[in-house]
Amino acid sequence: MNISQQSRLAVLALVSALAACQPTVETPVATQVVEIPVEIDVAGVLRSVKSGEDAMYFVHMRSARGEDVTGEDLITHVTHVAPGDQLVWSVSDPSVAITGFTYEVIEGSDPLASTPGPSGDGNWEADISTNAVSGDAFKYTVFFSIDGGGEYSWDPIVKVDKKDGEVGADGSGN
Repeated sequence: MNISQQSRLAVLALVSALAACQPTVETPVATQVVEIPVEIDVAGVLRSVKSGEDAMYFVHMRSARGEDVTGEDLITHVTHVAPGDQLVWSVSDPSVAITGFTYEVIEGSDPLASTPGPSGDGNWEADISTNAVSGDAFKYTVFFSIDGGGEYSWDPIVKVDKKDGEVGADGSGN
């Protein structure tokens, strides 16, 4: 091997070593799980059917701050999310099953990256797009049944208005 070949090999080895030392830059994606736990007063819902009351008065959604949101407050309750967050709706009573989900965009563009659907464990999940922007919002309806019968619902709002990892304006994730 002559000096010219040795020099080329040394340069190639140096370039390879430098390339290996370069940090890789990854685009950060905030995937925080935003849990939306719901407790259903089953007896109250079943009574409401007979009395003509609205079942939403027997649906209790917990905000991230632990506040009980029920009745007409469910209609205007806003869950605050960031791009890349994952939403998880869950019910605590095994006799209650989420059976469906509809939504409509009420501000901006559709912030969902995936259509809400069952996760296999009784919960329903959806992902907020990493391209969602502040102000994107949707109003949704979650349908549920009790012991496989009836169809009931609740109708809150999800709004993108925080940055990755930031808490909502109310000091919470919900």
